[in-house]
Amino acid sequence: MPLDVFTNTDAVTILGPVTISKDPVTATDGNLTVNGTTGITVASGGVSAKAMSGGQSTLATVSTSGTITTSGVRTALCTVADAVTAVILQTGTLAAQELTVINENATASKTITMAASGTSNVAGGTGCVISALRAVKFAWDSTTSLWYQA
Repeated sequence: MPLDVFTNTDAVTILGPVTISKDPVTATDGNLTVNGTTGITVASGGVSAKAMSGGQSTLATVSTSGTITTSGVRTALCTVADAVTAVILQTGTLAAQELTVINENATASKTITMAASGTSNVAGGTGCVISALRAVKFAWDSTTSLWYQA
């Protein structure tokens, strides 16, 4: 077994691409979960792919001291009624998880400012400001339990 494959009684974790060289592929009933998101259903009748969630979230209105959901999404679409501060990103669910937060507001004054790093889970804390019509990409560091701007 390669060094980048880890197993326990409940799951197999593979770090890197997966290549299947045998045909046919069979499995028992259940789900294949990628980065915490169920995207392929494995059933006794075969394998069916669903649209992968873990894509973009629905547009969420963020308020001061509000929380942006990170679980199961790769892109968080946000809007605000006015400039907001003390915003929190949920903790990551997987080492090296990536997340892009988009501020869809067209009004320049409608910014999203994170809370201090100990509260917001963002390494830059209050120095992280997402301007209107901008996107900021983050990477989760499971060692420090913080999101870092990429």
